[in-house]
Amino acid sequence: MKARQGEIAQDPRVTAIKATRFWEKKRQIHLLTGLLRCGTCGGGFAAVGRDYLACSAARKLGTCRQRTSIRRAVLEEAVLQL
Repeated sequence: MKARQGEIAQDPRVTAIKATRFWEKKRQIHLLTGLLRCGTCGGGFAAVGRDYLACSAARKLGTCRQRTSIRRAVLEEAVLQL
């Protein structure tokens, strides 16, 4: 078993993955992550595409009428202006 683990550890692909240390890189954190709530149903917001946020209950579950999405940058700017 240890011999097989040694073989795997020496594989060039595994060595390259370990060299990147991908597990130490954090994902980008957005200003309003986890804080937004829908005014209609109280559900959370989720990313819709790369730049938009929308009610996740409306988009994923279909249980909310509020299907409007808003650009993340516009929303963050509005919050920072308060």
